[in-house]
Amino acid sequence: MNNKLTAAVIGCGRMGAFTRPELEYSMPKGWTPHNHAAAIKAAENIELAALSDISEEVLQAASARHNVLTIYTDYRVMLNERKLDIVTVATRTDVRPKIIKEAIAAGVKGVHAEKPLSQSVEQAKEIFDLLRSAGIAFTYGVYRRYIKVYQQAKELCESGELGELWQVSVSFGKTQLLWNLPHVADLLLYFSGAKRAEWVTGVVRFSADSNIAEGYIDDDPVVETATVMFENGVIGIINAAGGLSVKLSLTGGEITVGADGSWLEICRPNRHIRTPYYYDKQIVTSQPVKSAMQVAIEELRDQIISSITPSITFSEVIEAQRLLYAVVLSELKGGARFSVTDVPDNFIITGRTGNLFA
Repeated sequence: MNNKLTAAVIGCGRMGAFTRPELEYSMPKGWTPHNHAAAIKAAENIELAALSDISEEVLQAASARHNVLTIYTDYRVMLNERKLDIVTVATRTDVRPKIIKEAIAAGVKGVHAEKPLSQSVEQAKEIFDLLRSAGIAFTYGVYRRYIKVYQQAKELCESGELGELWQVSVSFGKTQLLWNLPHVADLLLYFSGAKRAEWVTGVVRFSADSNIAEGYIDDDPVVETATVMFENGVIGIINAAGGLSVKLSLTGGEITVGADGSWLEICRPNRHIRTPYYYDKQIVTSQPVKSAMQVAIEELRDQIISSITPSITFSEVIEAQRLLYAVVLSELKGGARFSVTDVPDNFIITGRTGNLFA
């Protein structure tokens, strides 16, 4: 018990402490536990020592659900009173940067944060500068890169067995920029093998109550479709189609990760027939032992203990945010190509839907 790392969750809502029953029932293998508290409790050598939420009602319910008696309605009091190794942040985006900065100042050794990290690239850079200078471990809530079947798809893609990668196509449906698309931007970067995107074009729909000003958008707009050109020539497509799948199109075949990691489909041309069709198909079903969130939490532990290489870098998080913001700026330019490097660091998208933020 004494050699366990101590952890606390700040923000005990859907991602922090309560997975909706219907979601938990329908999720593929490799996704549950899918809230911070449950993932910490499932992880080895980490003790869930405290919970914090501004709602007394939510906090009491989370305390009862996860059997954690040390609770705080003010996370600052918790950070002052408890010596914590790990803090996980599952709040809304508008307050997330401030909380992370205060956790760093309190001397934590590791931070796990939900996406999106911030409302601007500038805010994200400030956080990463502090994490880097303090030597604090970091994991991030873009969970698919922590799932084995996505890792297998990337390994096969990079092996050269199916030739050169041409296109990465992600189908998450028409969905909100900051609520869902950080996952998509991360998948595009993860599979493309590129360090950055050159330009994007996008079709975006703003809410009726959006507020658009110079350098500022108060909204979480819906992205209907987008095209991304990466520096290495790989094309990324954000589809309007649903299904939560990723298709990798290569010169000698296709790889599809289907239904949010439920299976891996590998398609090749028949070796005995000269044809452009991919007749030979292999399906590998996913059999994960741990959930993506648990893997992320355990990686955070391992970064603290043994300084392992993180699954995601600070620059990848920033580049994904630039990519998404460029999609919106393309729409504001009438759908024209927008250079990702031209996204201002201080350009803010609030991620607001009604009275809530992503």
